[in-house]
Amino acid sequence: AVEMWPKMKKVKKEDKIEMIMLSCFMRFSQGILASVVVLLLVITTSDVIDIILNFTAVNFISGFDDVAFELAQWGKYGPRLEAEAKRIEDLPAPACIYRKYEDVRYRWTVLPIAVTLLTLLATVTYGQASTNFWLTKTLRIQFEDDTSYETYSGCYVINPNSTLNRMTEKRAVYNSYEKNPTFAQFGYCRADQKWYLHTANNLSACDLPEENKVAYSEKTYSFDIATSFEGSWSSQSGTPLELYFFQDEDILNEEQCDSFLGDGICNTNLNTPDYDFDSGDCCAVTCDEADCGLSTMKKAFDTDIGSGDGYPNCKDPSMVPITIYLNNIYREEALIVDQEGIFANAKPRDPLLIFDCEGDQGNNLLMVSIDVAMMNKTETVMVADGASCSIMIKNVTSEQIDIWFVDYTIYHGDKESIENDPIVITTGSSFEKEVTEFQRIPDCFITKLGDYVNKTTIYTGTDPSNQAINWLLGDSLGFSLCKRRNFIERYALAAMNFAAPVMEDRTKQTDTNTFGLWINERKQCAWRTVLCVDGMVSELDLGFASGIYLSGTMATEIGLLKNLRKLDMSYNYLSGTIPLEIEGWKKLEGLNIGVNKFTGAIPSEIAQLTSLQWLMINNNNFNGTIPTILAEMPSIKMLSMFANLFTGSLPDEIGSMSKLQ
Repeated sequence: AVEMWPKMKKVKKEDKIEMIMLSCFMRFSQGILASVVVLLLVITTSDVIDIILNFTAVNFISGFDDVAFELAQWGKYGPRLEAEAKRIEDLPAPACIYRKYEDVRYRWTVLPIAVTLLTLLATVTYGQASTNFWLTKTLRIQFEDDTSYETYSGCYVINPNSTLNRMTEKRAVYNSYEKNPTFAQFGYCRADQKWYLHTANNLSACDLPEENKVAYSEKTYSFDIATSFEGSWSSQSGTPLELYFFQDEDILNEEQCDSFLGDGICNTNLNTPDYDFDSGDCCAVTCDEADCGLSTMKKAFDTDIGSGDGYPNCKDPSMVPITIYLNNIYREEALIVDQEGIFANAKPRDPLLIFDCEGDQGNNLLMVSIDVAMMNKTETVMVADGASCSIMIKNVTSEQIDIWFVDYTIYHGDKESIENDPIVITTGSSFEKEVTEFQRIPDCFITKLGDYVNKTTIYTGTDPSNQAINWLLGDSLGFSLCKRRNFIERYALAAMNFAAPVMEDRTKQTDTNTFGLWINERKQCAWRTVLCVDGMVSELDLGFASGIYLSGTMATEIGLLKNLRKLDMSYNYLSGTIPLEIEGWKKLEGLNIGVNKFTGAIPSEIAQLTSLQWLMINNNNFNGTIPTILAEMPSIKMLSMFANLFTGSLPDEIGSMSKLQ
């Protein structure tokens, strides 16, 4: 490209100087790119055979233009390109590209490029040999908790005295940080092509006694230890090890290396997903040390405090929020003590608030003294989803000193959520009761049942839907977990039960319990009143054949049984109207609610039961006219409506129901 660059003094008018310059520029770009590729291949390829193969591939690609021109000359691309290639070959070269001394520009081109490449190669070589460049200087590893290797977790720092090892093994040595529980080193054995973690104070990893070897990497040729953690590591016995590796030296500072995972102290710099949120030290449920959460609170309810126990930095996404709101802090006038002596004029004592939940490893989730300044303020704590919790606010003292009483509200969610969509779990007053217990409803309950229940009263309501949720929460066998695909069906059956429980005078003659339940903690498909197909409720027999008599109403949740094919609730004491939600029974083939006390008109939604074959609503108190829509139901074979309070005449359309048997 340089040799053929046109000499402007010799340019003639007919010379296509722009095309000549473009050709030279493209040749020069090709040469520079090839030189850079060669340099990168030499630097990055660790095997000589791979280098040769890569060079062959580069040379093959670089020769594509020559091969293409030669093929054109042979006529492989057709006669037109063959003729053009031969014409170009016979064209005389312009005088402006001829040189009197052809070697001058050659030397001035090759020498600078050679010097540049050799300088880069020398720089790379020096960088590889130095401990100051391209090497991990500080690393941190974390072995699995509760294993014999856990004591080797921590930071490791490059040993500045490992120059000799760099000469022999071509790798650096890393010493354990001074505050690590156990001394250890990382060293590379060139003969084995492996990194070793060992306890011998020896710079050569090839001369290690077996008893000093802790772990080793798979074979690697890379110079930096960081690349070894991309593969597997094994114990001395060959067992694969589970370990985590961190090398961000901007984060691995002295403070970070002074902190250890799982020591019961929440280190904010380790409170990240990469470190499993300081191995659980920052949340009550996951911290299992004796000192978890002690004296960590300097502020509570937006008020500065001297000290308190808690977990203000719990960020684990598996934890969920509960918010405590202090409605009122007051003195009860009727209990004010006439103080004498040393207690004269003493201020009321600040009551102690203790908040605990199951699974908090015996450590208080929150323990602070209540100050009057905390009134009308909130504090959010993070608990396990579905946890059973208790809040205690002391309401007595041992001396003749008054104490502040507290009215409070417990909310489901954080401060932001209770401002936008408040869900009250419970309310309490320390004057009336010192301890209040409750259970947080799992978030998935609210997510899956949000369309069927009133979320604002999901804790405080008393209707059958709330009773059903409480029953599901009390399931100790795990069949009411909301992740199960038939969870909605189980909720619907529970709501039906509480809307229509077993009559008390009949429970002694059945296997139901004294609480009027025809449901139990076993799988619903195992209940004697239920028949399932593919794990979903297909038939529900609560009629005469079941041996139980029900009293109550038909719950609207009955429409959630989308796979129901047969429903028998005959011979009971059910009243009220038929819920409009029956329109969801697209697969229902048989409905028998005869001999009950149902009232109201037949809902028009019954016409949407397109698969219904037999309908028995006799011996009830249905009123109004017989709806003509019954004649529009295409599959009806049996229809029983006698002994009701219908008025008017029988619709003529009934006579057109040809499938009636």
